[in-house]
Amino acid sequence: MTPSQIGRYEVVRELGRGGMAVVYLARDPLMKRQVAIKVLPRQFTFDPQFRTRFQHEAEVIAALDHAFIVPVYDYGEFDEQPYIVMRYMSGGSLSDQIRQSALSPTQAGRIVERIGTAIDYAHTQGIIHRDLKPANVLFDSEGNAFLSDFGIAKIAESSAAFTGTAVLGTPEYMSPEQALGNKKLDGRTDIYSLGVVLFQMLTGQLPFEADTPMGAAVAHINQPVPDILAVNPALPPVFGPIIRRALAKEPEQRYQTGKQLADAMSRLDVGEESATLHEEISWTMVETPAVPVSAASTSAEPPSARSRPPAKTNDNEAGIPAPAAPRRSRTGLFVVGGTLALLLCIGLAATVGNSALRGFFQNQTPTLPVAALPNPPADTLTPTVTEVIPITAPIGLRDTYIEYILDGSGV
Repeated sequence: MTPSQIGRYEVVRELGRGGMAVVYLARDPLMKRQVAIKVLPRQFTFDPQFRTRFQHEAEVIAALDHAFIVPVYDYGEFDEQPYIVMRYMSGGSLSDQIRQSALSPTQAGRIVERIGTAIDYAHTQGIIHRDLKPANVLFDSEGNAFLSDFGIAKIAESSAAFTGTAVLGTPEYMSPEQALGNKKLDGRTDIYSLGVVLFQMLTGQLPFEADTPMGAAVAHINQPVPDILAVNPALPPVFGPIIRRALAKEPEQRYQTGKQLADAMSRLDVGEESATLHEEISWTMVETPAVPVSAASTSAEPPSARSRPPAKTNDNEAGIPAPAAPRRSRTGLFVVGGTLALLLCIGLAATVGNSALRGFFQNQTPTLPVAALPNPPADTLTPTVTEVIPITAPIGLRDTYIEYILDGSGV
């Protein structure tokens, strides 16, 4: 039964309900504006310490002041049920839009940019959303996206010990570590959930589906990331590696911030060459120990300007054309005498082999050890080469990449 009034607020109608709350459209007679009131379950008040925690957490959430977060106006208790008063968003939810049709990459990119910015801000305030999903992405009358329900996630977290809830959130959008009940979650769990939302926006379906909530949670833990290009072949090929990184099982292998994910998608709008993005994404796939992304990696500096090991991806798998001029690194090859000499030696070694090198060094003997080379005339631009160390790895040797093979047993 819909109440006629909650506190000072005059209830207009019910907007919707879910497992955690019922939402009403109401009018604030004092401020003369429409608001949304989210009423939480009564069982929260069974905990004698709940009211103290509820007040504290509501104040913390209300202090979140960001352009892309739905603001909290008020909180209280009605008929032994706690409630939170928020800005009313008349444009509906992202769930409504996805039910109608999948979104274009441009539309999805704009939403990811705004929601990613919102969660990054919340993380700097020490708050993790824990329940990021399309139902919590709301739109105003102009179609701008906002993130809501930080309050619900945080307040539910504070009451989990009393109610016996071990895992909070919606299983279809949970990160593997959240589904496992990890108590030491960080902001990267929200990045994973945002990746699930992105997959759903672009395809109209979830990456992991099951008949039960528990089955969905287990799928996030055990099942490999599905190929989004197989679900929607019309997408640009670069979305394959973008989704694989956003939904990586290990937090260290994901985008570390919402901005990083948004930046990867923004390159599609500005028409950046796919080879550059291919290089950035493949760098994370090389078989090296995982290194947490530093603050410097989130800067606007292009990937090619950063110091990092070159890598290649499986082009057939990612569906991305190889760069026009790939760089090949050969351990054991050092050319003393200047940068120009090094570039010339590598280029010749990769294209024409040892015979071309012999011609370049002016009939020097190719047998090992390699002797010192004579100095060129002073009036030429040819750099002086004093020693050439033999190549220890055959030209054409490819880097080794990690391939995860997971089965349904979870072993």
